[in-house]
Amino acid sequence: NFLYFAAPSEYWLLVARLLCGFGAGAGSAIFAQIARTSTVAERTKVFSLASMARQCGMLLGPALNAFLKDLHFNIGPFRVDAFTSPGIFMACLFLIHELMMLFLYYDLPPISQLQANKPDGSAESTEKLPIVNSGTINTYGTHEDEIKDVIADSNFSHSINTPSEDEEVAIIKKPKRKGFLAGILREELIVLLTSQFVVFFNQTSFETLLIPLTEKLLGWGELANSIMYGVVGLQAMIVFFLLTMISKKIEDRWLMVIGIVSQTFSLVWDIGFFGRATRHTPTNLMAFIVSTFIIVGGVPFFVVASSSLFSKLTDEETQGLTQGFRGAVTNVATIFGPLFAGGLVNNLYATFGVMAGLVVFLAVLFIMSFKTLRAPEKQRRKKDIL
Repeated sequence: NFLYFAAPSEYWLLVARLLCGFGAGAGSAIFAQIARTSTVAERTKVFSLASMARQCGMLLGPALNAFLKDLHFNIGPFRVDAFTSPGIFMACLFLIHELMMLFLYYDLPPISQLQANKPDGSAESTEKLPIVNSGTINTYGTHEDEIKDVIADSNFSHSINTPSEDEEVAIIKKPKRKGFLAGILREELIVLLTSQFVVFFNQTSFETLLIPLTEKLLGWGELANSIMYGVVGLQAMIVFFLLTMISKKIEDRWLMVIGIVSQTFSLVWDIGFFGRATRHTPTNLMAFIVSTFIIVGGVPFFVVASSSLFSKLTDEETQGLTQGFRGAVTNVATIFGPLFAGGLVNNLYATFGVMAGLVVFLAVLFIMSFKTLRAPEKQRRKKDIL
């Protein structure tokens, strides 16, 4: 971001954006750490808080132009104005963030490790179980105290190093890990990845259309649009906060249904009101407020629930890799969304029509795979009941 502020030419801007792209990978690490250190029951709530911070940052960012656009001064040889001030402002924020990470943050242990260390042995960790075979112990991933507990619980009455030939020795094997592709190419995960692409594609497409739409149909300027982003960000915060309270009572897949329904309704509404709207259409403001309210109110339900469910359906040990893959799909969507909407800004029928078609396609996939879109322990519990 500092390079973006101080870049002497447009080529340095490309280098600055490339560096930001590398740094964006931290987002996958954050969600992976949340997945490892939260229980299944509380994960949607924690994901909601993290997503609230992320989405509100994306929505409130443009609102900061309300005061950045009027800056005009120099810092040494560098000019601070409407074009360079976002760079130095973000550089300062990231510097504060870096200091907070260095001095105030530490990694929490994975939840499976905490459960494995419980004295009552109420939960097991497949990663920390030792291998006892032919009187020898493989201590990979274990602690000495844990090995003693396993030996005591196994009722060994003699030395482990000198077992008799007629005694059976317990063999505790670590479950065989699947390859990454075998683990990710499952019906339910493909549906979730597709949903991530569609939702973020539509969200960034809609965001790309917002400024041209408000300028063309409402006559809003830069200040009015900044205020609008601030109001939208406030609404998003309220919705995310609501999600933290209801996430334990409603399954993730039903929260996703709310998101799909809201997007479908909003896009059908946009086609009906904005397809042939002009500057002098009296219903423009009302139609814009209703459309924005519905889509901003519905997207958090889908984003949080799909991210949380994805973490529950993937292996804890590969959360970093799988969350990175999910983030890559999301980033591809955020690239193609603005490219698509920017090229069809003067053909709103086609723009909203394609977006609505993608949501309908997603709804069909969702209905066909609805039974598989739930946390594994809930699937097992249902089978036990049956």
